[in-house]
Amino acid sequence: MLGENLSYRQPLAHVSDFIYRMTGWRIPLFVGRGPGPFYHRWGFLPLRVPHAFVVGAPIEVRKTIDPTVEEIEALHSQYAEAVRKLYEECSPRYSSANLPLVIVT
Repeated sequence: MLGENLSYRQPLAHVSDFIYRMTGWRIPLFVGRGPGPFYHRWGFLPLRVPHAFVVGAPIEVRKTIDPTVEEIEALHSQYAEAVRKLYEECSPRYSSANLPLVIVT
């Protein structure tokens, strides 16, 4: 889903990063919008920003009763590469924020 990270503002991101570096725990500090017309600056509802759902081509996976670590890693790298290609193809079309894709494993 493209645009999901723009649904909330993170005014205290540096505080969250500091706490993570000190403790290893990530504390989500985010602000969205409120429920009424007068609460559009603060709240927990997501901001009204466009979202795009993109579905790519399926990858071939054979059912294996007891997969080896190498087979799992090969499928994971195949999946990550397919996601990377899909992001590079669709991101300029659906997202104005030119953000790099980061896959955390």
